[in-house]
Amino acid sequence: MAPVISDQRPLVWVVLPPLLAGRIRRHYSPVDRSGSIPLRAISKLLNKFETDKTYQGRLRSKARELELIVFDGSIPDWRDWPADIGDCLLVGSILGTFLRLHLDEVITEMPETLIDRLETESRAGSHCSEEIFISLLVEAKASVDPADWWEKGAL
Repeated sequence: MAPVISDQRPLVWVVLPPLLAGRIRRHYSPVDRSGSIPLRAISKLLNKFETDKTYQGRLRSKARELELIVFDGSIPDWRDWPADIGDCLLVGSILGTFLRLHLDEVITEMPETLIDRLETESRAGSHCSEEIFISLLVEAKASVDPADWWEKGAL
């Protein structure tokens, strides 16, 4: 499950590579009962992001750089993320906000089988569309054979 920043309405789903998501959960432990990262745990980080325009610009630029690769399930690579765990959390949050605002557009780029699964799981009502999409994205990236991806000339 992707980390969520709680106390935020609407919730912000954080889009991250699976290993990085685990590191962030451990770093910001304890998360609340729902597995969300409470705002109080990252208040200093958010304050820096909101007040330091250079820092904010650098992270937004990194998120734009990652956006096309991260949201393409046919590319197994997640690319290079920042070294700092807090920066990763904020970049993932920017990507999560993008996903919330543009989910319909992003979905149209998915293979038909994944769109069908997203619709089926969304109708079941156990999870929101963003959470289901992130799970399907992680699954799709993990299932791509890098040799096939390389032959397609995806870089």
